[in-house]
Amino acid sequence: MFYQILEWQRQLWAPWVDASRLATEPARSLLPLQIASSDLAKRLAGALEPCEADLASFVRADVAGPFDVQAAVRMPFVTLWRMRSARADRAPAVLVPPFSGYAPGVTSPLVVALLRHRPVVALDWQDARLVPQSAGPFGLVDQVRAVERALFEAGPGAIAVGLSQSVVATVAGAALAAAAGCKPAAIVLLAGPLDTRDGHHPLSSYLRVQSLSALEAQFTADVPRRYAGSGRRVYPGVYQLIAYACGNAALYWNVQAGLLAELTAGQPAERTREHRDLHSLQDVPAELFLDTVAVAFQQHALARGRLTLDGRRVELEALRGVRLLTIEGTADELVGRGHTHGAVDLLPHGGARRVTVEGARHHEMFTGPRFFEAVAPHLDEVLQAA
Repeated sequence: MFYQILEWQRQLWAPWVDASRLATEPARSLLPLQIASSDLAKRLAGALEPCEADLASFVRADVAGPFDVQAAVRMPFVTLWRMRSARADRAPAVLVPPFSGYAPGVTSPLVVALLRHRPVVALDWQDARLVPQSAGPFGLVDQVRAVERALFEAGPGAIAVGLSQSVVATVAGAALAAAAGCKPAAIVLLAGPLDTRDGHHPLSSYLRVQSLSALEAQFTADVPRRYAGSGRRVYPGVYQLIAYACGNAALYWNVQAGLLAELTAGQPAERTREHRDLHSLQDVPAELFLDTVAVAFQQHALARGRLTLDGRRVELEALRGVRLLTIEGTADELVGRGHTHGAVDLLPHGGARRVTVEGARHHEMFTGPRFFEAVAPHLDEVLQAA
């Protein structure tokens, strides 16, 4: 019902926003604040729409120098991109963005950092509200299959990079690929809930004690009729935005105020990019949302060595000897302390590093100046060595 209410609000406010913008357009030079306020309202309303640009488009706009990209595989819920900018003689890095409410395009700075050293095979999730029901469901087992396929596309010796929601699928897919003869050389896990058994965090504590039926009732909704995925049950991306805004309200409103100032001055800068990223949303299949909660926060199936997918037991022993890097931020609004670093104790790695970035928020694990200053240098070491 909440999704439908948002749709009604969008339909109610969209004509007003457009009309106000047209009315003030002739006086743009005389009324910069009014024009900027109208532009801000239009951007906020646009956050409810599917993100039109794919991951490759975001990367193309950010990368410097030659850039080659092609779609290796296209499926209803995911596209596998093969990207190349720097050295093509190294095994690729395989990027697994989270499928949790934000469009994969917001991870473009992370892709650019990977492309400095080697080709990239990147998964690009499709907004679930655009996938017809005839395409069937998409749960955690399907996400793991996609990761496994991406690793085989890259070949043995790749570097698997998992971020946020995708860390469980990244490790599970890597273990299954390794057992089938396609072992990655290294795994990098950024700010993800791999092992949530220890440590206290408001979000993980809440998800741990709620029943799946209660979470389904609270956080999933049917896609409205005007989209191709009409009737599909989803976790709306706007919920992820709400969770972020509630977790760091002061920062969220600072972003709004900063964007308004930049629009008024007519000089897009850091806040313009940050606002775009925060509002590049996509809906998640409800079954994937619920599977992730069950496996990562309630059953702890991967952490306990009990995860079975497609009748195949995920054997972490298959990853013996793989190098491991885990990175967390101490101010992460969505992932608790130690929930990513726990991988070091779970995997039979061939050398591991835990990196904790003081004061870093969730989004700074993959975008913004802090990412390039405090996270990317550690990635560089792995990318150059593996």
